[in-house]
Amino acid sequence: MKRIFINGLSANSGGGKSILDNYLTMLNTRDNRSKYYVLTPNKIEYDKFSSETIEIVDIKKVFKKKELIPITYKYYLPRLIKSLKIDAIFNLADIPIPISGVRQVFLFDWPYAAYPDSSVWKIMDLKTLLVKKIKLFYFEIFLSSVSTIIVQTKAIKTRLERLYGLENIVLVPNAVTLEHTNKTSPHDFSLPKGTLLLCLSRYYPHKNLEIFLPLAEEIKQRGLDFKIIVTIDESQDRRVKPFLSLIRERGLDKIIFNLGVVNMKNTPSLYEQCDGLLMPTLLETYCLPYVESMYHKRLILTSDMDFSRDVCGDAAVYFNPLNHLSILKVIEETYSNDTLRKEKICNGSRKIEGLNTWDTVVQTYDGILEDVQNYD
Repeated sequence: MKRIFINGLSANSGGGKSILDNYLTMLNTRDNRSKYYVLTPNKIEYDKFSSETIEIVDIKKVFKKKELIPITYKYYLPRLIKSLKIDAIFNLADIPIPISGVRQVFLFDWPYAAYPDSSVWKIMDLKTLLVKKIKLFYFEIFLSSVSTIIVQTKAIKTRLERLYGLENIVLVPNAVTLEHTNKTSPHDFSLPKGTLLLCLSRYYPHKNLEIFLPLAEEIKQRGLDFKIIVTIDESQDRRVKPFLSLIRERGLDKIIFNLGVVNMKNTPSLYEQCDGLLMPTLLETYCLPYVESMYHKRLILTSDMDFSRDVCGDAAVYFNPLNHLSILKVIEETYSNDTLRKEKICNGSRKIEGLNTWDTVVQTYDGILEDVQNYD
């Protein structure tokens, strides 16, 4: 029986967590010929996935800190992997593990490495900038330890090839999260009346949530009936508290409604209670809310960027994410055009039909892991 190490250390939210959760769920439904050792952000939370073929491992809390990532990856993880006598690594983290003698499949999910020239780098605070610059440095020098890189879009594949001269890249698009395809109990979010535009995201600089302030002021000034629903929490970043304070101080709390962190099992209900998805994000590797919105037949309004056009194509309406007037113009024009909205939603439904299932995705991941172990 082969021994596979799954590094999900940084999969604590968003797409990374969704991939890890869905992957482990599907592994427990399959007849596995391998033993999986899984490193997670929270062992207690992931112990529910333990089985005869899945063992949840843990490391000391200090080695999980963002500031110590280079030390954790360069020294701690290679020792752990060798002690477990691992045959192959499936790495879901932000940077590769610098290790020799063990084949490593790296699922790329850190957009900053694909967009080193993005305007996002200019709006970070100094501490965040330094942490990400250091991580980017180690990302690049650790790449030589990777056998195969998995990406989720053609746009990211093209970027990684151009930026880092990579050739060992395999495209494996995501599937719709299992929470959305399974029947779940409805959850009442007590949302306001009006046209509800959902931005389902944690707080990150690249999500560009600050653009909602001038956008909401314009909506308020014109007396429009659009509401923006956000899902952030003060524990996510020190900038969340002043951001939420500005919303209240400017009297925008009737336009921007914050629900706080939404449990994954309740997100299908949230989509059903909103009218569309509003994502002014500046960089992504995939962005699961796009395909979730398509699945729930919701309109997508998002940034005119290569990653969004790659995932959404003709299923979305696009705007300039750095210009609140551009965003509002697109919102108004789209919601005054029933034919256009129906067309975009219909296009999204067709795209969903062509997506992989999670069973297919897991089979593909495992096939790649098996292939790298057979390299000379």
